[in-house]
Amino acid sequence: MSEWLSKLYLYLKFPLFNIGSESVSLLSLVKFLAVFWLGFYLGRLFRTKIGRLQTKAMEPENLTIISNIGYYVIVIGTVIVGLSALGINLSSLAFVAGAVSVGVGFGLQNIVSNFISGIILMFEKTVRVGDLVELPTKERGYVKRINMRSTIIVTSDNIEIIVPNQTFITQNIVNFSYSDNIYRLKVPFSAAYGSDIERVKSVVLDKINNSNLRFAREKKPVVLLESLGASSLDFSLVVYIKTGLNEVVPFHFDFLPLIYDALNAAGISIPFPQADIHIKTEQAIL
Repeated sequence: MSEWLSKLYLYLKFPLFNIGSESVSLLSLVKFLAVFWLGFYLGRLFRTKIGRLQTKAMEPENLTIISNIGYYVIVIGTVIVGLSALGINLSSLAFVAGAVSVGVGFGLQNIVSNFISGIILMFEKTVRVGDLVELPTKERGYVKRINMRSTIIVTSDNIEIIVPNQTFITQNIVNFSYSDNIYRLKVPFSAAYGSDIERVKSVVLDKINNSNLRFAREKKPVVLLESLGASSLDFSLVVYIKTGLNEVVPFHFDFLPLIYDALNAAGISIPFPQADIHIKTEQAIL
């Protein structure tokens, strides 16, 4: 038995190839893979546990910073330990610098840029978890998670958009929740000419204030006469919406049925585009 184990050990220690002056054996490869698997597993477990942690003493974005930094510290430590287990001497900085330069030369510029952008986002906090943002492509959603390379945006259709972090650094992003979690929503509608303007305002506001829609009640909604259109009086209902990843946020189309019901019940006509056609006839010259 001992002889068989000795042969197995010699087989595992047999050098397969060389990296520089170091020989790599099957045993060192097994150690390398085991360390890598364990390190990445622990990193993901740490980030998941911290990400799910809920505490009033710490803001969600700070938890995101801690979870991501902890994850990458574990991953970097795993890389160092794994390479050491493989038999590579990391005391030579020339090897590390050479590997990094070759990696960047083969197209890692964007990855490095997104990585640095992610660190900037986490510490600068111009975009935070739970913020309502609008992307340059006009897609709007909530920030679900900020990773080191990308940010996850959840739209109202529950679609997750993976956005590279450098997008938030190099392009114009609308953040509706930057200063506070309240933003203004305008809902346009029209009434026929001849309608009592003040009555239009009052019936719509009464309907909205008595509804179950979720909006900032402390900031009273208003109805504004925006313009005198070609066929109608053009109004806008202005309400203030509380944003947040876990908030049930109404959109403009949630208010339109209430406005229609209010105007219809009050007997106020809702116009549609129309045109008068005048036909001129020329009298025959006798």
